[in-house]
Amino acid sequence: MNEKNFWALREYVLEVLEKGLPRNLYYHRIGHTRDYVLPFAEVLGNSEGVSNNNLLLLKTAALIHDVGFLEEYFNNEKIAIKFAEDILPHFGYLPYEVARIEEIIFATKLEEIDGKKVQNPDPHDILQKIICDADLGYLGEKSFFVIAENLRKELNEHGNYFDIPSWMEKSLEFQKNHHYFTSSARYLRDYGKKENIKNLERLISLEDN
Repeated sequence: MNEKNFWALREYVLEVLEKGLPRNLYYHRIGHTRDYVLPFAEVLGNSEGVSNNNLLLLKTAALIHDVGFLEEYFNNEKIAIKFAEDILPHFGYLPYEVARIEEIIFATKLEEIDGKKVQNPDPHDILQKIICDADLGYLGEKSFFVIAENLRKELNEHGNYFDIPSWMEKSLEFQKNHHYFTSSARYLRDYGKKENIKNLERLISLEDN
Protein backbone atom coordinates (compact mmCIF):
# COMPACT_ATOMS: atom_id res chain seq x y z
CA MET A 1 0.00 0.00 0.00
CA ASN A 2 1.33 3.42 -0.96
CA GLU A 3 0.14 6.93 -1.76
CA LYS A 4 -0.54 6.00 -5.37
CA ASN A 5 -2.82 3.14 -4.30
CA PHE A 6 -4.67 5.46 -1.94
CA TRP A 7 -5.39 8.05 -4.64
CA ALA A 8 -6.72 5.36 -6.97
CA LEU A 9 -8.91 4.07 -4.13
CA ARG A 10 -10.07 7.62 -3.32
CA GLU A 11 -11.24 8.15 -6.88
CA TYR A 12 -13.08 4.82 -6.86
CA VAL A 13 -14.79 5.28 -3.49
CA LEU A 14 -15.88 8.86 -4.16
CA GLU A 15 -17.41 7.76 -7.45
CA VAL A 16 -19.30 4.97 -5.65
CA LEU A 17 -20.57 7.44 -3.04
CA GLU A 18 -21.51 10.05 -5.62
CA LYS A 19 -23.61 7.57 -7.57
CA GLY A 20 -24.99 5.45 -4.76
CA LEU A 21 -25.76 7.48 -1.64
CA PRO A 22 -29.50 8.01 -1.11
CA ARG A 23 -30.72 11.51 -1.86
CA ASN A 24 -32.35 11.85 1.56
CA LEU A 25 -28.95 11.94 3.29
CA TYR A 26 -28.53 15.61 4.09
CA TYR A 27 -25.70 15.17 6.59
CA HIS A 28 -24.01 11.91 5.56
CA ARG A 29 -23.66 12.98 1.95
CA ILE A 30 -20.42 12.80 -0.01
CA GLY A 31 -19.23 16.18 1.24
CA HIS A 32 -19.11 14.88 4.82
CA THR A 33 -16.46 12.37 3.78
CA ARG A 34 -14.68 14.20 0.96
CA ASP A 35 -14.66 17.75 2.27
CA TYR A 36 -14.61 17.30 6.01
CA VAL A 37 -13.72 14.01 7.70
CA LEU A 38 -10.96 13.01 5.28
CA PRO A 39 -9.08 16.35 5.23
CA PHE A 40 -9.60 16.98 8.95
CA ALA A 41 -8.31 13.50 9.80
CA GLU A 42 -5.18 14.32 7.81
CA VAL A 43 -4.76 17.65 9.62
CA LEU A 44 -5.11 15.95 13.00
CA GLY A 45 -2.84 13.07 11.98
CA ASN A 46 -0.07 15.45 10.98
CA SER A 47 -0.56 17.54 14.10
CA GLU A 48 -0.38 14.43 16.30
CA GLY A 49 2.84 13.26 14.60
CA VAL A 50 1.38 10.15 12.98
CA SER A 51 3.84 8.32 10.70
CA ASN A 52 3.32 8.31 6.93
CA ASN A 53 2.22 4.66 6.86
CA ASN A 54 -0.26 5.13 9.69
CA LEU A 55 -1.51 8.33 8.11
CA LEU A 56 -2.42 6.38 4.97
CA LEU A 57 -4.31 3.84 7.07
CA LEU A 58 -6.13 6.67 8.83
CA LYS A 59 -7.02 8.41 5.56
CA THR A 60 -8.26 5.14 4.10
CA ALA A 61 -10.50 4.54 7.10
CA ALA A 62 -11.82 8.11 6.87
CA LEU A 63 -12.54 7.62 3.18
CA ILE A 64 -14.51 4.40 3.74
CA HIS A 65 -16.10 4.99 7.14
CA ASP A 66 -19.54 5.99 5.78
CA VAL A 67 -19.73 3.63 2.79
CA GLY A 68 -22.26 1.55 4.74
CA PHE A 69 -24.88 4.25 4.15
CA LEU A 70 -25.09 2.93 0.60
CA GLU A 71 -27.05 -0.03 2.00
CA GLU A 72 -28.24 0.65 5.54
CA TYR A 73 -28.82 3.71 7.70
CA PHE A 74 -28.36 2.28 11.17
CA ASN A 75 -25.46 -0.03 12.12
CA ASN A 76 -23.78 0.88 8.85
CA GLU A 77 -20.23 0.43 10.17
CA LYS A 78 -20.34 -3.34 9.63
CA ILE A 79 -21.13 -2.76 5.95
CA ALA A 80 -18.20 -0.36 5.62
CA ILE A 81 -15.96 -3.01 7.16
CA LYS A 82 -17.21 -5.64 4.70
CA PHE A 83 -16.56 -3.17 1.87
CA ALA A 84 -13.00 -2.72 3.14
CA GLU A 85 -12.44 -6.48 3.19
CA ASP A 86 -13.74 -6.87 -0.36
CA ILE A 87 -12.18 -3.83 -2.02
CA LEU A 88 -8.91 -2.92 -0.34
CA PRO A 89 -6.91 -5.99 -1.47
CA HIS A 90 -7.58 -4.91 -5.07
CA PHE A 91 -5.76 -1.65 -4.32
CA GLY A 92 -2.66 -3.27 -2.84
CA TYR A 93 -3.61 -3.29 0.84
CA LEU A 94 -2.20 -6.20 2.83
CA PRO A 95 -4.36 -8.26 5.22
CA TYR A 96 -2.92 -6.70 8.37
CA GLU A 97 -3.53 -3.22 6.92
CA VAL A 98 -7.14 -4.09 6.12
CA ALA A 99 -7.66 -5.37 9.67
CA ARG A 100 -6.17 -2.18 11.10
CA ILE A 101 -8.40 -0.01 8.91
CA GLU A 102 -11.46 -1.96 10.07
CA GLU A 103 -10.57 -1.25 13.71
CA ILE A 104 -10.32 2.46 12.95
CA ILE A 105 -13.65 2.54 11.10
CA PHE A 106 -15.48 0.71 13.89
CA ALA A 107 -14.34 3.32 16.41
CA THR A 108 -16.72 5.86 14.81
CA LYS A 109 -19.78 3.90 15.95
CA LEU A 110 -21.89 5.59 18.62
CA GLU A 111 -22.33 3.44 21.72
CA GLU A 112 -24.63 3.87 24.69
CA ILE A 113 -22.50 4.09 27.83
CA ASP A 114 -24.09 5.07 31.16
CA GLY A 115 -27.15 6.23 29.26
CA LYS A 116 -25.11 8.51 26.99
CA LYS A 117 -24.59 8.15 23.22
CA VAL A 118 -20.84 8.54 22.68
CA GLN A 119 -17.97 7.29 20.57
CA ASN A 120 -15.64 5.01 22.48
CA PRO A 121 -12.25 4.60 20.78
CA ASP A 122 -9.45 2.62 22.36
CA PRO A 123 -7.75 5.20 24.62
CA HIS A 124 -4.35 3.85 23.55
CA ASP A 125 -5.07 3.98 19.82
CA ILE A 126 -4.24 7.38 18.35
CA LEU A 127 -5.75 6.55 14.96
CA GLN A 128 -9.09 5.57 16.48
CA LYS A 129 -9.11 8.76 18.53
CA ILE A 130 -8.28 10.91 15.51
CA ILE A 131 -11.02 9.50 13.29
CA CYS A 132 -13.59 10.07 16.03
CA ASP A 133 -12.46 13.67 16.41
CA ALA A 134 -12.54 14.20 12.65
CA ASP A 135 -16.00 12.63 12.39
CA LEU A 136 -17.48 14.98 15.01
CA GLY A 137 -15.27 17.99 14.40
CA TYR A 138 -18.34 19.93 13.27
CA LEU A 139 -19.48 20.21 16.90
CA GLY A 140 -16.92 22.99 17.30
CA GLU A 141 -17.50 24.66 13.93
CA LYS A 142 -19.16 28.02 13.27
CA SER A 143 -21.37 26.14 10.81
CA PHE A 144 -22.58 23.80 13.57
CA PHE A 145 -26.22 24.91 13.44
CA VAL A 146 -26.48 24.48 9.68
CA ILE A 147 -24.88 21.03 9.82
CA ALA A 148 -27.00 19.99 12.82
CA GLU A 149 -30.16 21.02 10.98
CA ASN A 150 -29.15 18.81 8.05
CA LEU A 151 -28.72 15.93 10.49
CA ARG A 152 -32.17 16.62 12.00
CA LYS A 153 -33.79 16.50 8.56
CA GLU A 154 -31.94 13.29 7.77
CA LEU A 155 -33.00 11.57 10.99
CA ASN A 156 -36.59 12.65 10.44
CA GLU A 157 -36.57 10.81 7.10
CA HIS A 158 -35.22 7.66 8.75
CA GLY A 159 -37.78 7.24 11.49
CA ASN A 160 -36.28 9.37 14.27
CA TYR A 161 -38.49 12.46 14.32
CA PHE A 162 -37.38 15.64 16.09
CA ASP A 163 -39.08 19.01 15.92
CA ILE A 164 -36.77 21.99 16.32
CA PRO A 165 -37.20 22.50 20.11
CA SER A 166 -36.65 18.80 20.89
CA TRP A 167 -33.68 18.74 18.51
CA MET A 168 -32.03 21.67 20.30
CA GLU A 169 -32.40 19.80 23.59
CA LYS A 170 -30.97 16.65 22.02
CA SER A 171 -28.09 18.57 20.45
CA LEU A 172 -27.25 20.22 23.76
CA GLU A 173 -27.25 16.89 25.55
CA PHE A 174 -25.00 15.38 22.87
CA GLN A 175 -22.60 18.32 22.99
CA LYS A 176 -22.28 18.11 26.77
CA ASN A 177 -21.70 14.36 26.73
CA HIS A 178 -19.05 14.63 24.01
CA HIS A 179 -15.35 15.35 24.37
CA TYR A 180 -12.50 15.37 21.89
CA PHE A 181 -9.90 12.66 22.35
CA THR A 182 -6.79 14.34 20.92
CA SER A 183 -5.03 17.47 22.09
CA SER A 184 -5.03 18.78 18.51
CA ALA A 185 -8.83 18.57 18.19
CA ARG A 186 -9.27 20.14 21.60
CA TYR A 187 -7.01 23.02 20.54
CA LEU A 188 -8.83 23.50 17.23
CA ARG A 189 -12.46 22.88 18.25
CA ASP A 190 -13.03 23.20 22.01
CA TYR A 191 -13.51 26.96 21.99
CA GLY A 192 -16.02 26.79 19.14
CA LYS A 193 -17.80 23.92 20.85
CA LYS A 194 -18.19 25.94 24.07
CA GLU A 195 -19.63 28.83 22.04
CA ASN A 196 -22.09 26.50 20.33
CA ILE A 197 -23.20 25.13 23.70
CA LYS A 198 -23.77 28.69 24.97
CA ASN A 199 -25.81 29.51 21.88
CA LEU A 200 -27.87 26.34 22.24
CA GLU A 201 -28.58 27.14 25.88
CA ARG A 202 -29.61 30.69 24.92
CA LEU A 203 -31.96 29.48 22.18
CA ILE A 204 -33.53 26.89 24.46
CA SER A 205 -34.03 29.56 27.14
CA LEU A 206 -35.82 31.77 24.59
CA GLU A 207 -38.06 28.85 23.59
CA ASP A 208 -38.97 28.29 27.24
CA ASN A 209 -39.97 31.91 27.84
